Amino acid sequence: YKTVIDKSAIVSIADLKGKIIHVNDEMCEVTGFHRDELLNASHSLLSHPDTPEVTYKELWATIKKGETWQGIFKNLKKDGGYCFQKSTIVPFKDKDGNVIKYISISHDVTEVFENKSQLQKYLNFDTLTELNNRNSLLMDIKKAKSADLAIIDIDDFHRINETYGMKTGDKLLKLFASRLSEHHRLYRYFIYRLHSDVFAVFSTQSDKNIFIIDVETALKDIVKETFVIGDKELMISTITGYAHGSDNIM
Repeated sequence: YKTVIDKSAIVSIADLKGKIIHVNDEMCEVTGFHRDELLNASHSLLSHPDTPEVTYKELWATIKKGETWQGIFKNLKKDGGYCFQKSTIVPFKDKDGNVIKYISISHDVTEVFENKSQLQKYLNFDTLTELNNRNSLLMDIKKAKSADLAIIDIDDFHRINETYGMKTGDKLLKLFASRLSEHHRLYRYFIYRLHSDVFAVFSTQSDKNIFIIDVETALKDIVKETFVIGDKELMISTITGYAHGSDNIM
C-alpha cells in the first residue's frame, strides 16, 4: 500500500517543527521544486498568501493534539504559479504514543478548483456581450443599501432578428453593449445584459436625478449614430424604466 500511495499521491513528512524531512517524486513534480530544495526547508516555503492564516492555526492545533487534520491548501509552485491540494495530515506516533513526525498525503485538485472558478464566472457573465448578467445584478442589488436602476429595452429588436437574421442581431447587441460600457457618462456605473435585448445600468452611490440625466444623455448619444454591421446600417430606439431606493429596486 505504501508503494501505491507513493505513486498516486503527493507525500511529504515533516518533523515536529514543520521542517520537511521527506518528499516523494510526485511532490517534486507538482510543485516544481527539486528534492534537495525541499528537504530541511519549512513547509511555509509552499504557503500561498491566499490560504487564510486561520487554516494553518487550525491545522497545528489539531495535529499537536495527535489528531488527523484534513483540508485544502492553495500552495505556491517554484515558477510562481500555484496549485490546490486536498491534504490529510496524520501525526505519526512512537510505541509510547508520542508524536514524532507528521505525514501529509495530498492530491492535486487544481483542475477541480479552476473549473469551479470558471463555472462561477459564467454564472455571472454574459458570454455574448462580455457584460455581467442578470444573476450578477441580483446579487449586487441584495448587497446594496440604496440604489438606482435603469432597465433599457431595445425597441422592436425582434424585427431586426426577423429581417436580418440572428447573427446580425447578435452583432448589434455586442455593439450596443460596447457603446454602453464605454460611454463617458456611464463610466462610474455597473452595466449588465439581463436577457435578449434588455440591459441594465446600476448605481449604489449617485444622486437619483443625476443618474437619470447620465443614462438619458448616454442613450441619446448611443442611438443617434447608426450601427454598421457588414453592409447594413441600422438605427434603433430604446425604452427605459427606472427604479430607486432599496425598497423599490426589486
